[in-house]
Amino acid sequence: MKLVLGFSRGGTHLLWTLLASHPELLCPQIELNDYVGRGRHGLINKLLLEFGSIARIPALSRASKNLSALPTAGNVVHKGVSSWARSNLFRILRRHDVTKYVPGLLPSLSGAIVILVKSPEQQIASWMRRGCSIAEGERAYLEHVAHWGRISRIHPVAFLRYDDFAGDPAGVCEAIWRLWRVSPVEFPATFVFAPKASQFSQTWPEAGSAERTWVRAETSAIVESLRRSVAVPAREHPRLAANVWEQYENIDFLSLP
Repeated sequence: MKLVLGFSRGGTHLLWTLLASHPELLCPQIELNDYVGRGRHGLINKLLLEFGSIARIPALSRASKNLSALPTAGNVVHKGVSSWARSNLFRILRRHDVTKYVPGLLPSLSGAIVILVKSPEQQIASWMRRGCSIAEGERAYLEHVAHWGRISRIHPVAFLRYDDFAGDPAGVCEAIWRLWRVSPVEFPATFVFAPKASQFSQTWPEAGSAERTWVRAETSAIVESLRRSVAVPAREHPRLAANVWEQYENIDFLSLP
């Protein structure tokens, strides 16, 4: 099993689906956030999962059907995202943080976990368009990067800059495929993904909409939208605390050719 992590509204969906377009890999078309939801296997399994994850007892987390029923074949690529939270209770329980489930998944993982990271100004500006305040965004950003750092001390992690991915999706995917030791292939001309509304296209459904469906798209068009995403005018970016930038700059990002 392979794993891609990142921020909500952080570009992970496109990275996930482009990586899984490799003929040796498989995209389950269900995000890890949805697999661990209460509605999938009932309240008891959800409580077992949450207690095991918060208490850091991976064996207990794996006893929950939310994880034990997860497809874990070597070629499956899963994706999970972490977001911001306004409620202190959500923060204490880490309801907005999918990373807490990773220790329970480690026995099934093969290859490095790939974590896509937008710069603080890009990511928090994206959250702010969804109602997040600067303070909430800074707090969430610091918390998630710290959690990812702890994961990197117990399992190999490849941190990717969003700008590197947006600037050269083909090069980044090829680098990850090499890291995962799958056969070299040509970057696909088309791939399957589930489009959602963004600042560049309001015609697609919102992320949580029932109307959101999986479609096959021309890769070149998506690559162009990625390149536009790193050219957001500076006036749209928030002014952030220095420690947020310091944490981003201290990430050991994957060196690309």
